[in-house]
Amino acid sequence: MIDKTKISDTKRPITLDTGELPYWEALNAFYQAAGLAEDISQVPVTKTESGGSGRRLIVRSAAPVQPALVCRLVDCSTPMPVSTANAFRVRALPVDAAHDKYDDIKGEITFRLDLDTAPGVPLREIVGIEIRKAAAEDGRALAAAYPLPPFAGGFNNVEQMVMQQLVVDSRDYAIENLGGVNHAHAITLKTSGLRPKKIAELHGVVVAKVVTPVEPILTVAHFLKTTGGEASADGMTVQIKDVKTSGDGRAVVQLRLTTRMDQSEDVLNLPVQVKGRVQQFIRINRGGGLRADVGKLPDFKVLDPAGQPFKGLSAQVRGMSFDGTVMTQDVEMSFEKPAQGAEQLSLALMAKRVAVVEMPFVLKNVLLP
Repeated sequence: MIDKTKISDTKRPITLDTGELPYWEALNAFYQAAGLAEDISQVPVTKTESGGSGRRLIVRSAAPVQPALVCRLVDCSTPMPVSTANAFRVRALPVDAAHDKYDDIKGEITFRLDLDTAPGVPLREIVGIEIRKAAAEDGRALAAAYPLPPFAGGFNNVEQMVMQQLVVDSRDYAIENLGGVNHAHAITLKTSGLRPKKIAELHGVVVAKVVTPVEPILTVAHFLKTTGGEASADGMTVQIKDVKTSGDGRAVVQLRLTTRMDQSEDVLNLPVQVKGRVQQFIRINRGGGLRADVGKLPDFKVLDPAGQPFKGLSAQVRGMSFDGTVMTQDVEMSFEKPAQGAEQLSLALMAKRVAVVEMPFVLKNVLLP
């Protein structure tokens, strides 16, 4: 949306031919050609709370925020340093005295980076930003600082001890499919006692969890040859219990799928502010990326030697049990057995998985507080 109060001429012509470009590069090219920028005041700040006297911690998780459908554009004569090479866009936010600071006692400087994802990216969680290299404008190397106080024993540190040990079990907590959501991340660097005014070059990596498309989780090759074949991956095991051919020429396969719940936990790291410091100790166990489909009919595919799904497959769950740790599902499948090449068929379990990805970025000429 064009903010007419912050744009000098809303009717000025814009000519731009980018060709085929990744999403963020194309959008950034338009901003530069138009002399526009997104209104930074829209960047949300995630707030968490701590309560009590150090003996109790309260974590309030709001409902998932839906991606913003409107982006307010304003005039911009000096674009912010930005990295647009990947599905994650990283921008250096303008200096704000309320959030950015220089600590002359510790020799540390703190500024913020804005991180958001291209629409359609199945984002599960932003784990964080790791700074690999930072050079001040005078050539000095600036090392990353992690202001997490070391643990010290004693009753005066109950709050910190709770922060390090607390695990919140909340399997309903989910933020899947939040492409386009902005996050402001504070970065702290050591300055060695000399206050820099600008970072000439900043190299880092965005670490995130994303949900993959449906893909083979595990595969049992040549599964019609004999019973007893099995395959395991991600805490899941498929075992072929019996293979028969019915009178009408259909192959009937009895198999068992077991899933270890204790090996498929998906942990969400939640930063919580305590006494003015952001502590990265809260972990929410919300189940693994594969667990959402446990209890339903597993998505099995019979694949030909070329890896293409075999048509005419029917399946149903014949039995299911759970002992508190292992989920067991007995499945019966049947399909028309091919006259030739049946021994070359493979069985694949299809599902989405949560994968950790690392996206490098480079920012230049980042202004500091």
